[in-house]
Amino acid sequence: MNFITSSVRHPAMPVITGRAGEKVTVLVVEGDRHLRNAIIQGLERLDYQTIRAATGEQALQHVLASKPSLMIVDHMLPDMSGIEVCRQLRQGDQRQQSPGIIITSASNREEDEIDGLDMGADDYIPKPFIISVLLARVQAVLHRSCLNNL
Repeated sequence: MNFITSSVRHPAMPVITGRAGEKVTVLVVEGDRHLRNAIIQGLERLDYQTIRAATGEQALQHVLASKPSLMIVDHMLPDMSGIEVCRQLRQGDQRQQSPGIIITSASNREEDEIDGLDMGADDYIPKPFIISVLLARVQAVLHRSCLNNL
């Protein structure tokens, strides 16, 4: 497995909620079913609503149809890179309506991380990672997003 699970949760980081207290939706785009399920379990424990996808094309369709607040996307998807998904969502008029984006990657290439951030990703997390750290970063990106929308 390319991840480490942990049930530790930072007590000072409250769960972010949407308008009128509704659940925030997070799209998880990961080709590895086991890792995708582990991430989703962690998010659902924190009371986030989740959507799952295994390809970049599915991710783009879910973003248009469901308008999630955040997307966690793997860099190495079977049909396109997570960086390409990010690029498509951040271009032109779609930029304002696109979700927060966290890219995860097994690549240890510095250029990949820089490319992801240059394309508009809000965070880039190398694998393996600890699930509780990913969840803290999810909450940090959502918190920043809420502050930017004030």
